[in-house]
Amino acid sequence: MTLVREVTDDERRARLGVRHALAGSARVRSPEDAARAVVCLHATEPPSVHLSCWARVGDVTVDDVEGALYQARSLVRQLSMRETLFVFPRDLVPAVWGSAAARVAAVHRKRLLKDLARWGPAGHDVDWLAGVEQAVLAHLADGVPRSSKQVREQVPEAGGVIVQAPDKSWGGPVAIAPKVLTQLSLDGAPGGWVPPNPSCGRRWTISAPCGCP
Repeated sequence: MTLVREVTDDERRARLGVRHALAGSARVRSPEDAARAVVCLHATEPPSVHLSCWARVGDVTVDDVEGALYQARSLVRQLSMRETLFVFPRDLVPAVWGSAAARVAAVHRKRLLKDLARWGPAGHDVDWLAGVEQAVLAHLADGVPRSSKQVREQVPEAGGVIVQAPDKSWGGPVAIAPKVLTQLSLDGAPGGWVPPNPSCGRRWTISAPCGCP
C-alpha cells in the first residue's frame, strides 16, 4: 500500500512563504518577479502594488515599481476577476483578456447598455456606443496619456452623462467616458484604462487612471 505523506500546517505555511517569495530566503529581484511569484498582484488600491513588492523584493524603491508600471510597461494593471484590478506580468495579459477579463467585459457591456437605455439620451444604443469607442481609440492613437476628464473634454462623442437613478437619493449625473474607457480595457483594446502615468499628475498613493495605448 502506498503511504500518503502528511503535510503539516507548518510545512504548508513554509512552502507558501517560499513559493510566494515572502520568506526571507526566497525574496526575488524585481517587481516583475514579485508579480510572477503569485501570478498577479492586487491593485485596486494604488499603494497595494508597492507594498506587495516591498514584501517580496529586497531594496525595491517606488521608482522601481513606477518604472515597471509606466516606463517599461512590463507590469500591466488589468480589471479582471470579480471586476477587481490586478497587476499582471505583461506576457500574461492576453491570457487574462481571453478568460477572466472576457467574462467581466461581457457583464460590464451588458450593464452599460442597460444603463444607457434606462437613463441616457435617446439613441444611445449599441451602435452609438461602438461609435464612441472608435472615437476614443482614434483620439488616443497619438500615444499621449489622458485622464478621463481630458477625454470628456477632447472627444465630443464621449462627453455626455447619464442621469443615474434620478428618483433615488444616491442618483445623479454619471460621466460616460470612464465607463467607456473601462470597457475598452476589459476588451483588451489599446486606449482603455491603464495605470495612472506620472504625466497625468499624481502621487503613487493616489488613483488617477489615464487612457493611453
